Amino acid sequence: MINYKISKVSNPQGVPGVNYYSCKASKTSDYTFKELAADISLATTCTKADALAVLGSIKPFIEKALLAGRRVVLEDLGSFVIGIRSKCFTQAQMNEEGFSPKTQIKGYTIHFRPEQELSANIATGIAYNRVENVVTATGEPAGDGNGSGGDDGSGNGSSTDSENPAGGSDNAGDGSDEAEQIFIGTSVNDPAMGSVSGMGTYDKGTAVTLTATANAGYRFVRWSDDVTDNPRTVTADVNGAAYTAVFEAE
Repeated sequence: MINYKISKVSNPQGVPGVNYYSCKASKTSDYTFKELAADISLATTCTKADALAVLGSIKPFIEKALLAGRRVVLEDLGSFVIGIRSKCFTQAQMNEEGFSPKTQIKGYTIHFRPEQELSANIATGIAYNRVENVVTATGEPAGDGNGSGGDDGSGNGSSTDSENPAGGSDNAGDGSDEAEQIFIGTSVNDPAMGSVSGMGTYDKGTAVTLTATANAGYRFVRWSDDVTDNPRTVTADVNGAAYTAVFEAE
């Protein structure tokens, strides 16, 4: 059961003077390595201490791989990859003397992409339950303030921002001081042929790099909108925009 609250949000494209609201996930509790290790010990012959030791040792190896630009694949769970948040700039700016694209980088994002089977299992079993909000003096529901915001609840992916490692705002209130968030979705024509990185939630106007990576024996052909550039850069301006990488056998 996924709990959610109603939060007031900004909508630059909405009708002036009209208040807009959004459903935000509200976590029930944390599932820690200690609890996971205990569950593993009950389901396998591995002791809790051994399971905890293994789980606790993987962090530095994941960090090392991410910093090397590698995609960290956790088999049936999903994969992590680092993306870049960048300001938009023009060809004219690129031609200016001394211009460096690196100065336009605003930070990084860590994206997690669940495997299709995991997403399908979640989609099959998920249910939603509204919990009470704190109501303001005007009678409007306030933000939940639990930092869980951000995710659209679709199970399609999430990202952690370098400027906000918790993955959500410090206060999920009316969002009036925050840039509009745009979700960019990615997929592949056949998961056995390859994968795509870059899916996540970004500030509106951010230049997002999408990279299609073919598995052994396959090659990237094109994107679903017939663009053949790989990697390619798209602008986060349409919420829910989706890009499918098409692969074929070599």
